[in-house]
Formats: sequence, structure tokens, C-alpha cells
Amino acid sequence: MWSQALARAPAGRLPEATKERGAAARAASEIQLGASISTAAGSLLQFLFEVHSQKLLLDPMVVENAVRRYETCWLPLVGAHAATRARSVLAPPLDVAWVWLLHVLDPTSYAKDMQSIMSAAVMRWWPDEMVPMNRSGEAQAEAKALWEGTHLYEPFDITSQVAAKYGAMQTYLEKLQHVSQFSTDFQAASAAVAAFMYQVALPHYREGWFLQRAAQRYRRFLHLHRLHGRTTLVPPPDIDLCWRTHQIFHGAYCA
Repeated sequence: MWSQALARAPAGRLPEATKERGAAARAASEIQLGASISTAAGSLLQFLFEVHSQKLLLDPMVVENAVRRYETCWLPLVGAHAATRARSVLAPPLDVAWVWLLHVLDPTSYAKDMQSIMSAAVMRWWPDEMVPMNRSGEAQAEAKALWEGTHLYEPFDITSQVAAKYGAMQTYLEKLQHVSQFSTDFQAASAAVAAFMYQVALPHYREGWFLQRAAQRYRRFLHLHRLHGRTTLVPPPDIDLCWRTHQIFHGAYCA
């Protein structure tokens, strides 16, 4: 036991294992994440619960339509907005925000896909706070105004219409036959993240103290990953939540 090891240690000296743990904890605490992971993890949880409350957003056909809207409407709109050098943040409709989240949680594919369709200038412009779970009313209102001025025949928010227009959406997609250019498997990602929601659904995951401790544990996980890079490390749900949160801040995550 740790207490027994301390008792056996010479006065003024700590056991080597204790020293190593202390050094590892210090090294982990010095890891810079580039974002307030605990706060952002709370926002991600809130977003996941919002998506889960609209269960049809998880339907494969609705996901397919959302990918089309993300690829052909949202990202071109962001590119045009960036070209004006505006610093305001935009927030997409919920179905688009969902597939954007799935995309950014696949960091390698996201980086490759974004490089193929977005200029380096746009990626440099991208505000840190413009992330999928930003549901600011002001950001959504500005995005809606830009969207409706650009995509005249594509409604901005279709969440409330999905159930009523499900059949029409299916017919439209079959006729359109849109093929995504992106390398992410959005259907598999949607199922995986939907399953993950159940792992983080307990009430204590929304407590600030718990998320702060999870962020500390995530730093230690990163430190372990640096030490054992060739070993596959599977994190528990609280660390996994922080890991996914970190990935959302793509620039900081890849730095």
C-alpha cells in the first residue's frame, strides 16, 4: 500500500513510484489544450442532448440530407462570409451542426476535406468560437439571414418539418442523387456518437466539478499517449468526452 511504502521510506525521501507519479502529474498539468475543455465539454453535452431530443435527426436519410446541406449550402456560405473579412460568428441549423460535429470528430478526414474545399485564408480566418455546439441566437440569426439571401429554395431550419416532410425529402434525395466529396462515413459516425450519448447521460456529467476533474484526467491521458504512442489506449467515458471536445477545436487539437 502507498501508506506502507511511505512508512518504510527513509526520512525526507519519497518512494520512487511516488516521485514518478508526481512527475507525471506535473508533466500532464503543463499540457496546453488551447481551449477551456471543461466548459466546452458542458456545451457539447448540451448540444448532444438537443440532438437526441430530435430523434429524427439521427435517421440515416435525414443525416444524408444534412450532409448535402452542409456540403452544398453551409460551407460555401462560410467561405463567402470569410471573404468579407467579417469577424462575426455564424451558427448553422441543427441538422447541419450535427453532421459538422461528426465531420470534425474525424480529424484526419476533416483536415483533408477542408483543405480540398476551403482556402488557407478561410481556415486562418475561422474564429475559435465558431464550432458546431455554438447555438447562440445572434449567430443563428445572422447565419439565417445570409442563408436565405443565398439559398432561396433551401429552408434554413428544417428540424420542425422533418417528420411532416420525411417522404418528400426521401423522394428529393433519390432524384438529386447527391454524392458527398467527403471521406468521413457520416452514417457510421452518427450511430457511434448516438451510442456515446448514453455513456455520458448520467446527471453528474453536467456538474462543473466533474468536468474539471475529467479535463485533468484527459491531460494525464495525453501524457500517457505521448509516452506510449504505439499502444492503443481506450479512454473511459469522461476522458473520451474531453477528447471529443478537444477535437472540435480543430486548430488547437492539431497544433
